[in-house]
Amino acid sequence: MVKINRPAEIPVKLVGDGSLETANNIALYRADVASFQQGTKKFSFDSNIYGHDSVKVSLKTAQHDKCCFCESQVTHIAYGDVEHFRPKAAYVQNANDALQRPGYFWLAYEWSNLLFCCQICNQRFKKNLFPLLDPTTRVSSPDGNVKDEDALFVDPTAEEENPEDFIGFRGDTPFARDGNRRGEATIEALGLKRETLRGRRAALLEKLKLIYDIANYPNSPFGVRANQLLQNAVNPREEYSAAVKCALQNGFKYV
Repeated sequence: MVKINRPAEIPVKLVGDGSLETANNIALYRADVASFQQGTKKFSFDSNIYGHDSVKVSLKTAQHDKCCFCESQVTHIAYGDVEHFRPKAAYVQNANDALQRPGYFWLAYEWSNLLFCCQICNQRFKKNLFPLLDPTTRVSSPDGNVKDEDALFVDPTAEEENPEDFIGFRGDTPFARDGNRRGEATIEALGLKRETLRGRRAALLEKLKLIYDIANYPNSPFGVRANQLLQNAVNPREEYSAAVKCALQNGFKYV
């Protein structure tokens, strides 16, 4: 996971139709709070708004076509999802919990809550998960401030934090720096240690290890080019750049 700089310019679709839908849902909620909290009434959401091409393209561009969580490049093999960091319809604190309603419905069309994500991270792992360090800080209505929550998942777009401070890599395997709970929760719940993902990282690191050896071989005629390739590989635009950066810092000793 790497830092993501979400564009400041909000897509027009969210400003217009998204704002109208948000206002409508808030009005519905306030007219019958009990029914929505009990789950007897549910919100409907328009994926043609939050998943509009203009929204998705802006997110993909900002994320260099990479999944916000696992850093896999997406659209050469799949469409990818527009993911809600805080779940819009319902949430769970733990994977096996019953769904709790309503979710963060007022953030369904909120630019700051949207990310581009691969289907595996989103649909197989994250789903409706949004654990808090202290569940009593959970914000349950638009009258609260989500910044008051103690979220466990690392937010790659948060201005005040960097994913690298929470998650490091030993070779192809991510770990929580100093055993921090947020790093652990993000790695485990989002499947960032899944075997297929580790295999992809391992294959890349094995090739880069050879390039690293060439770059450091005395009087190598390919040293300059090898170093250029290594520097390119740690650019946030590149696939699995967080793992590559750690490998380079560690002299590829875990590869």
